[in-house]
Amino acid sequence: MNQSQIKRKLKIAWQSNGIQSPSGYSQQSADIRLKLHESGWIPENLCFIDMFGLSGGIIKDDLGYKHYPNIDHVTGSDAMLWHGRHFNTDIVIALQDVWTLNPQDLQQVPRFIPWLPVDYDPIPKAIMNNIRFANRIISMSKFGQKQLQEHGFYSTYIPHHVDTKIFFPAPNKQQHKINTKLDPNIFIFGMVAANKDLMPRKSFGHVLEAFKMFHDRHPNSLLYIHTDPDQVGGYPIRPHAEHLGLTQFLGFPDKYKWRFDITKDEMNKIYNTFDCLLSPSSTEGFCIPVIEAQATGTPVIVNDYTSMPELIQDGITGYKTKVSDNCRHFMPIGGYMKYPNIYDLYLKMEQVFTANRPEMGVRGRKWVEENYSLEKVWKEKWMPYLQNIENELYPQPLTPSPKTA
Repeated sequence: MNQSQIKRKLKIAWQSNGIQSPSGYSQQSADIRLKLHESGWIPENLCFIDMFGLSGGIIKDDLGYKHYPNIDHVTGSDAMLWHGRHFNTDIVIALQDVWTLNPQDLQQVPRFIPWLPVDYDPIPKAIMNNIRFANRIISMSKFGQKQLQEHGFYSTYIPHHVDTKIFFPAPNKQQHKINTKLDPNIFIFGMVAANKDLMPRKSFGHVLEAFKMFHDRHPNSLLYIHTDPDQVGGYPIRPHAEHLGLTQFLGFPDKYKWRFDITKDEMNKIYNTFDCLLSPSSTEGFCIPVIEAQATGTPVIVNDYTSMPELIQDGITGYKTKVSDNCRHFMPIGGYMKYPNIYDLYLKMEQVFTANRPEMGVRGRKWVEENYSLEKVWKEKWMPYLQNIENELYPQPLTPSPKTA
């Protein structure tokens, strides 16, 4: 029987950023919405709670699914509770940071199932305090699963995914650069990261310092940062670049388009202009651009901390840079941010410059197809997981044995 013809009984409320937002969690949710739709979840059995991206009223999307808005709590713990009750849901799957939620609400949420990032070492008590109210736990990284296990919490590993039909290598990178009106001989490092914090989780300052070293030796190079460099409360990317004399060697997207009007197809084209993605964050619960870039055949440099090193094959699909021994910060949440060693980051940039990048790209693409492709993650992780819950809550009646004569 076709999956779409199966009559689903399990009622799911899915809470995360709204599917219309360009954020990583939004796009994960958008992909999963389509997979749930294909697998037989109709509007009577599936709704979405958009903790970011919707306010003021309940709407229906193009497939007929309800989207509930946030209520009073900024990250939606009350919305999870009250909208879940209104929808009469069986489970609430929440793709978001757990430590931000109100435990008084979580105690009342029916079968709360967080799909959560663990992005600090040690795992903060604020996370553990709230997952006590979970019916089940889903870890998006092996790092997070191990951290939880060490503190007595069982979780199911389901990683983020990438749609390899949308993110794929350009047939010829040099020609692709020409098609996008770029110098085919220029070496382009790229970053894809939100500029949210003055103490930047994405290591913008470290990248700028390392790129300065690289650019001094290789003047025909460019750093493109797919973010808003002027974000209020964010890192001062432009002033830092000006101080280093790099202003004319940095590129940024149109800020309106970046915020509201960027498609996955366009992101695929952007990744394909990169010779290397730089993603040496000081902390990550996962990092979706790392697998998106590899899906396009682009090598990646990551920081050797938290979940990041598990997303690449060091020396094969990318490189991991050393953590700086004297540059770490203990955060109020109760865990460390650890920044990359700037000089080692520069050395890894030199390595990727001289590496056989086409070969690394082929291996990166294969690595993603085997571990993080949407089709594989859905078929091997999500469907069995949801089917088991449905079977538990709605057991099939036993078929009576035929009577013997």
